[in-house]
Amino acid sequence: MAGSILTQCYTLNNMKATHKFLICKGSSGMGNRILAACTAMLYSQISGRKLIIDWRDGSYSQEGQNSFPAFFEHPEANSMEDLPVGASVYPAVWQGNLETSLGRLRRAQEVSDRSLSFDLDQLDYEEEILVFCAYTHKIYAMRSLFKDDFAYLSALDNHEILRSILGSQLRLNSDLLQSIEDFKSSHFGAKTIGVHVRYTDMKIPLDQLISKTQKIVRKTKADCIFLATDAQETIQQFQEHFERVVTLPKWFPPPGERLHQNWDHCPDRIQNGKEALMDIYLLAACPDLIFSSQSSFGFVASLCSKAEPQHLHDINRPAVLDRLKRKLLSWR
Repeated sequence: MAGSILTQCYTLNNMKATHKFLICKGSSGMGNRILAACTAMLYSQISGRKLIIDWRDGSYSQEGQNSFPAFFEHPEANSMEDLPVGASVYPAVWQGNLETSLGRLRRAQEVSDRSLSFDLDQLDYEEEILVFCAYTHKIYAMRSLFKDDFAYLSALDNHEILRSILGSQLRLNSDLLQSIEDFKSSHFGAKTIGVHVRYTDMKIPLDQLISKTQKIVRKTKADCIFLATDAQETIQQFQEHFERVVTLPKWFPPPGERLHQNWDHCPDRIQNGKEALMDIYLLAACPDLIFSSQSSFGFVASLCSKAEPQHLHDINRPAVLDRLKRKLLSWR
């Protein structure tokens, strides 16, 4: 219901003629930029500004090439070429620098991240162009704007709002969707558990994660594990403990290096982005998902999942909270 109302309000607000724009700059990993894009989509709907999602930073494309259209179908999104010449910009640090990536401008100007983005709790900006930058979602910062056509959002929590945007506004392109379906049909078992392990820089204790996975396999009688990870070491350890572990064939960096923002070694950054998205949506397709909410990648996969809450296993959530949640659900 929330998704359909959000879509209706989006269409209504964007029928209004406007010369004002909102640019969402991409930064960091795929999960980070998806959460930022969801935030920008909602603000653009509330404000009536035309949205531009600018993923030209080079993480998943050659720098200067906007990779967002290579991944998602979002017909309402505009391009940088649509911006009026000489338009006013806020924050002012972006004036004359709209072609620059977030990281490059931060280094050149020696400014903080906060000074590179506007405040989401305001609508009365006179500038024609607003620039938004974030490493995660900022839905909470917009709650004072949930009134009139958007008053219904005040009754939803942040996760529910993000799920509605992901489900109704941020759609994978048809080629990626087909690739995901093809992989599922040829590799998933009758009962597949999804496991996400970000290991390169988070160093999640693999012994604890493997132990938790073993418990869920026994409980659900799963016959397959779909493993999404940024380290080949993780794959090897899981294969030692489980009979059937499937992974998406993809490029891996040298040991200890990042899977994204690896300008020195990654042979195809667009393909790197497609592989990241396939991992997210394949995880989301599993009836049980083991993830860490400290990782934006795993968090986005959990938001995209249609599994019941008791089948989303956040390894960062204390067991007592899981038990309380199941008890509350049983009372409904």
